[in-house]
Amino acid sequence: MSKFKAKEIIKIMEEQIAPPYLAEDWDSPGLKTGFADCIIDKVLVCLDATTDVVEEAVEKGCNMIISHHPFIFKSISDMIEDNVPAVCAAVRAGITVFSAHTNLDYAPDGINDSLAAAIGLKDIVKDLDGKHTYGNTNIKMTVKDLVEDIKIRLGAPAVKVVLPVGRSMEEEVSKVGVSCGGFDSKTYWFDKCGIEVLVTGELKHFDCIDLSRQSVITIGAGHYFTEYPGVKKLAEMLNERGIICEVSEKDRNLYSVI
Repeated sequence: MSKFKAKEIIKIMEEQIAPPYLAEDWDSPGLKTGFADCIIDKVLVCLDATTDVVEEAVEKGCNMIISHHPFIFKSISDMIEDNVPAVCAAVRAGITVFSAHTNLDYAPDGINDSLAAAIGLKDIVKDLDGKHTYGNTNIKMTVKDLVEDIKIRLGAPAVKVVLPVGRSMEEEVSKVGVSCGGFDSKTYWFDKCGIEVLVTGELKHFDCIDLSRQSVITIGAGHYFTEYPGVKKLAEMLNERGIICEVSEKDRNLYSVI
């Protein structure tokens, strides 16, 4: 299998997998450290390029990391290890780091589409703006059964459920929308697409207040658990294009529910 230069892998990412124009205006995807002309031996794919993931890349002979979350998000004024340890570790090891964030969320077969597939939805489609993914459960099922099914499929130990007034855990539903990671406050598409249940990642207190006034039931399954299926899918798409890569084993959910 022939090796690629970093800039060739970046071109594949940006032209075939996660076009930059899909990214939100506030986002910061792209090349973060390293050299575009370097030959890449192997790529490590992860959600977060932490110091543990950088060390894993070194151990596995991966000289490029493709992360979902940019580990340089805002401008930094200095490269001090106490402040940006993962960045310093990557630079010290000569590892090229590239990130695809909200552009990968919205891309075909990206994070949202992968989440929809991972929770077993069928007839998966996007709305007219191409950013919101939804589909149908295989059979009508109660919200209670859907919650338990999602926990098993995603490996999530617990979820949050926002149940608006008048809705019930025992009612049967089939049309489910997904919004990976942090909750997207845009709700206009719920009624427009006939969404009965929304599966998302993080739900803050005031998100729950707003959602309690919506028509949909919302399930918050955790940031990591809603995005990890997309990380695995990204590695699969890169391998299909002849790029040697693997999914990080050190990338993990960083909190426990006790």
